[in-house]
Amino acid sequence: MTGNGPVLTGSGVDSASYGFVMPIFNGGAATWADVSNDMQVNVLVNGTWTDIDSVSKFIYNVNWGHWSDAGFYGFWFKLGETTQVQLQSKANPNVTLEYTLQFNGLSKTTITSMTASQTEITAGVTGSCGFVYPMT
Repeated sequence: MTGNGPVLTGSGVDSASYGFVMPIFNGGAATWADVSNDMQVNVLVNGTWTDIDSVSKFIYNVNWGHWSDAGFYGFWFKLGETTQVQLQSKANPNVTLEYTLQFNGLSKTTITSMTASQTEITAGVTGSCGFVYPMT
């Protein structure tokens, strides 16, 4: 069965980036090291959950990985197609959580000139920032 967890939607021309924060486990008694050592990441391939490290199109620290920031931990993915991801306990394989990473492909657009739509850009908590360009 798929889809028992959140659906995250991303848009891009060739790919989109996805990320999610892991919850606090056992009321904080389990550390991220405890959790990550027990966790296996699977992807759905032809109807079968498969260890992500055995699927050639997934390369750790290239298009998927772990992240940590200010005491929060999670996973990130860079994908060009909708993908089902499953987090599975190694100690208890019946404990799983599935995510649907929904990819919406965008058409390429040629931009010949732009004018800033904002004068100040502020970085978010992860250090990322961006700007919006006017669409006509």
